[in-house]
Amino acid sequence: MSSSSASERSFHRVRLFGNVSSAMKRVYMLAFALVVLVVLVLLAGAIWTQVLAARAERDFPPEGRFFEVEGQRLHVVDRGSGAAIVLLHGAFGGSQDWTATGILDELARTHRVLAFDRPGHGWSERASTAAQSPMEQARVLRAACHAMGVERPLLVGFSWGGSLVLAWALAWPDEIAGVLTVNGVAYPWPGATNTSYVLAGLPIVGPLLAFTAAAPLGALTADASVERAFAPASVPSSFAYSPIALALRPRQFLAETADLRILKPAVAIQATRYAEIRVPISILAGRGDRVAHWDWHSQRLQRAVSQAEITLPQAEITLPQAEITAPQAKISAPQAEITAPQAEITAPQAEISAPQAEMTAPQAEISAPQAKITVPQAKPFAPQVEFTVLEDAGHQVLHSHPRAVIEAVQRLAQRVATR
Repeated sequence: MSSSSASERSFHRVRLFGNVSSAMKRVYMLAFALVVLVVLVLLAGAIWTQVLAARAERDFPPEGRFFEVEGQRLHVVDRGSGAAIVLLHGAFGGSQDWTATGILDELARTHRVLAFDRPGHGWSERASTAAQSPMEQARVLRAACHAMGVERPLLVGFSWGGSLVLAWALAWPDEIAGVLTVNGVAYPWPGATNTSYVLAGLPIVGPLLAFTAAAPLGALTADASVERAFAPASVPSSFAYSPIALALRPRQFLAETADLRILKPAVAIQATRYAEIRVPISILAGRGDRVAHWDWHSQRLQRAVSQAEITLPQAEITLPQAEITAPQAKISAPQAEITAPQAEITAPQAEISAPQAEMTAPQAEISAPQAKITVPQAKPFAPQVEFTVLEDAGHQVLHSHPRAVIEAVQRLAQRVATR
């Protein structure tokens, strides 16, 4: 009896472990199949990404020239002559946004116009994919302008580029002629940062996303994003030449998302100083903008800059020592006749005549000591601000309303020229 029970227990134990072993094998096989599937998907994504990157570089070749600044090779389209205008694009854009819309060529009729690919974007390189704040990019592009002999340019910044030109105006106001922001980002906005931008900043996950999934997913979802950027306006044909595809290449995608992650804290710092801006400024915004909402960014910027007060410091002017030489003077006094009225009591009437006198003054030399003049503090004044809101425009004003952008730049250039 006991022997039979022991045998039954042993049989059930073998059967139980046999079932567990079989289940584990199925789990292992399923996990292995899943890993293989993920690897195949990532491999397919990586291949697709490379194909899309090669196609983007074929469809959007560089239109300008290259030069090196601080070890970074920058790309710029440089046309025209005269006073300089520098055009700076937004996120997921490039110099083609200014050329495809005709903005650059129209302005180049009367000015020297330079459209840069910002560092790490388009065909411009940067040392790493690490974030560069608006102030850091302004510093690099300022050095590029110096290297190209560009003096006191008028700066035009679209979207992300708007925060860049504002940073430039705060840091080096004496080196620029004026600023135009076009749907510019000027203040930290409410809400969380886009999830894909956050993921792109994570170790391992970010590069994996950039090299396998960003471009394919971007290609699949681009239409919906573009329509949102243009609403309420329709998408014009010129936008086919906007280099979004270049922005989805792996290294540029990492740079794009890094810059978008740093943008909010960067503008939070510089927004506290907008009242210090002391250059002519114009602001152009689309009322329907769902990306950089006009009332949150452009309208607040206009109010901040309009309240700016600029006080000139006391000035001390030293005049050089002056030496004044007077020519020899000859003075002739006519004959004078003085008649005294009859004196009271006994004095007879008297007549006194003075002979004609001639006096010669010797040549005089007068030296004025060195003089110092102190000019008191000048009365504070606010910089002139032009604020234009396009009622039927969304975020992508460059493509939907290029004529409005051209005219805004021309008006600002005219104000600067007549200052």
